[in-house]
Amino acid sequence: MFDTPRTWLRLAAIIRILAIHDIEPIAERFFPYRVLTWLAGINPATYRFRRNNSSGARIRLAMERLGPTFIKFGQAISTRVDAIPDDMGLEMKKLQDDVPPFPFAQVRAIVEGCLDGPLEQFFSRFDEKPVASGSIAQVHHAFTRQGREVAVKVKRPGIN
Repeated sequence: MFDTPRTWLRLAAIIRILAIHDIEPIAERFFPYRVLTWLAGINPATYRFRRNNSSGARIRLAMERLGPTFIKFGQAISTRVDAIPDDMGLEMKKLQDDVPPFPFAQVRAIVEGCLDGPLEQFFSRFDEKPVASGSIAQVHHAFTRQGREVAVKVKRPGIN
């Protein structure tokens, strides 16, 4: 399971985000937690979100930062409010509707890469602010050069 350097690096990144969001009680259940925090030079005591956020909010923020797979997991958890604490249920429900969008610079790069040219070559208008944002993609309102109104769905970076 942990046989490649890439796997260890991803695990270290996950542990780091859990530590940053003050979720050590969960992270400590993983065997390599203390080793990875030591190797990564992490001092969890320096990251304290506890004063400003509930445990549910800290877990949601960590899931948002960890990416689409974790967001989907949070969305699945949100459907089982009978099995999780109330504050966590409310926070996980936010992952259903309120997934933060990724930056327009990335949107531009992805669309231009797919179309093999600048946005202005294909669109007379392309809204920077997304109409909707989800765990897998976000949607932008645009008008083609021919005047046709379109919705452009852009996958998040790293989604294949």
